[in-house]
Amino acid sequence: MPVLPPITGSLDTVNSVLTAAMARLGDEVDTLLPTSGSVLGTGIYFTQQMVNTSWRKMCEFLANVGVTALKQEVVITGMPVSASLDPASASWLDWLGCFDGANIYGLPVLPTDLIIPLKVWERPHGQNAQFPRNPMELCFDGLPSVQKQTWNGCWEWRANRIYFPGALQVMDFRIMYQRYLGDFQDVGAVQWFNQTVPLQRCQDAFSLYICSEFRPGDGWLEKAESAARLLCNREVAMKERGNVRRQSRSGRLEGG
Repeated sequence: MPVLPPITGSLDTVNSVLTAAMARLGDEVDTLLPTSGSVLGTGIYFTQQMVNTSWRKMCEFLANVGVTALKQEVVITGMPVSASLDPASASWLDWLGCFDGANIYGLPVLPTDLIIPLKVWERPHGQNAQFPRNPMELCFDGLPSVQKQTWNGCWEWRANRIYFPGALQVMDFRIMYQRYLGDFQDVGAVQWFNQTVPLQRCQDAFSLYICSEFRPGDGWLEKAESAARLLCNREVAMKERGNVRRQSRSGRLEGG
């Protein structure tokens, strides 16, 4: 599934976020250079590490409050037929390959930015069929021991893998997942502090998180989380324009 590039006009740069953090710290860290984002005397990696630590904290907070920028979908095709008819066997899928109950393959794999799957749908491979409206059932504390069928029907997230019973036909999966946004690194001739921040207009919250790293325990983290909630509120206003109804347990009301 192709991913469109973000609209960069509303994106801040790391350097502008660092400048905002320096202004908030008010000369207490007067070695921040607005032209480079480095800290004199300790080298660029000191500031780079603190910025990336702050970035991860903010992303984790935003993911926990449900910001959709930290969600993604992918369609994974060609999960092999289960090679074992034993009901006690299971297949799995992870970042390095997949297992059909007897053999390990290098493909298909989970996307590298996946942290944890949220929903999984399945369909037969090669038929251009629609994915069902209702996702597969999420299991907790183990998969059911059942005879192999043409569909998996359920899945479990365990040991950084998606486990499922294994099907008697090649399957495709559609996975909605929580993703991570990468750290700021040098990319070619563009240094890390000149990279764009891939969240729209987040300078306020991000700079406060950086302040909390430089001056922990001074109330900066509380201010940062309060500012980050405003980013979430953008989506709350949008979602309130639609009707939300709890899905029926059987799926009958949704045509399942």
